[in-house]
Amino acid sequence: MLALAQTRGRGQRGREWLSPAGRGIYATLLPRQRPAAEQLPLLPLLAGVGLCRALNGFLPRPCRLKWPNDLVVGGRKIGGVLIETVVGGAGAAAVVLGFGVNHSLDRDELPTPGATSVALETPEAPSLGRLAGGLVRGVLSELMHLEEPGYAVERYQRYSLHRPGDHLRYRRAGEAREGVVTGFDRRGYLRVRSAAGEELLAAGELMEP
Repeated sequence: MLALAQTRGRGQRGREWLSPAGRGIYATLLPRQRPAAEQLPLLPLLAGVGLCRALNGFLPRPCRLKWPNDLVVGGRKIGGVLIETVVGGAGAAAVVLGFGVNHSLDRDELPTPGATSVALETPEAPSLGRLAGGLVRGVLSELMHLEEPGYAVERYQRYSLHRPGDHLRYRRAGEAREGVVTGFDRRGYLRVRSAAGEELLAAGELMEP
């Protein structure tokens, strides 16, 4: 489902997502695949890769992924992914995959100085419809690899902003922590070495350095 506007758009941790009419891509996908519980950590990885690959076909500067689900161009957030799941008794999950990308917002219309839009990143922005089609195709193409954890992790690493040795500040269980990236494990978890030892992050919130 694609919308020209949202009245109750939201992002991670229940935050409001700025959704002015006709100025962004606001999409909700209901994938046909019903992933098993152990495949759920791969969903944001594959969705992020699909969106970045699609955006890179329109923008002169590359899209990169900030853990776990922010789309970043030139250090500024251009979009994001929000995935919700309901796991059934047999272990299979129903998935609602949402994403948003800023299309034609001007600098003074963006919610924070750390945001950007497609129109600000290129002198010839694609039409809203053309961009939306490319993004949806990009996500659906990558979700075909849901049963290939090695593929998902390798592709995410290609687009990730985070490299082994990078210092991170993040929140986990409501607590601010610091650590050093050591890589990703085979299930798609971010591996961080902190004072508490090695932690595997399936989700979380990165804080500014």
